[in-house]
Amino acid sequence: MPGNEDLWPLRLVHRHWLIGGILAPLHADPGYRAAMKPEALYEVEGLLTGADGNPPITGLDVHNASVKRTAMYETFRRLFEDVDFAVLPTTQVFPFDASLTWPRSIDGVPMSSYRRWMEVTAIGTLLGCPTIALPAGLDARGLPMGIQVIARNHDDLSLLQLARSWERATGRVQQHPPSLLG
Repeated sequence: MPGNEDLWPLRLVHRHWLIGGILAPLHADPGYRAAMKPEALYEVEGLLTGADGNPPITGLDVHNASVKRTAMYETFRRLFEDVDFAVLPTTQVFPFDASLTWPRSIDGVPMSSYRRWMEVTAIGTLLGCPTIALPAGLDARGLPMGIQVIARNHDDLSLLQLARSWERATGRVQQHPPSLLG
């Protein structure tokens, strides 16, 4: 895979094709369409009429995205011959005001959709590899940030063992128990 510039367009084709296709029957019904939130409309319209300045998704787009996704998978497969895990941030921003549905820009760069602000999570999704988010630290306001750990395909057990070791070493669950455990 050539580089990061391909990640977002690849994710868009994949997401619009899968999610847009699932939601298209609801979108076709005017009553349901009127009740759909803008983010759901974005997925269907990305498939049918285009989004982010792109035309509608075609069969050739899906094929080309599949070729790029396979190349990405092969690159990570080779990486996993030498390392056990890939570690990335979970998002491009720290937690934002809860009244926002999503950040509209990051450092002055407009986010074209509700998915763009967490674009880095597309990697694990596109790979189809087991991925887990782990707490990594806090910002100046005390709000959490995480890392995502991606394991080899079908190596869920090793990933869960790593996460358990991480939890034991950091004690985050005991320090900040989830409300459901509390």
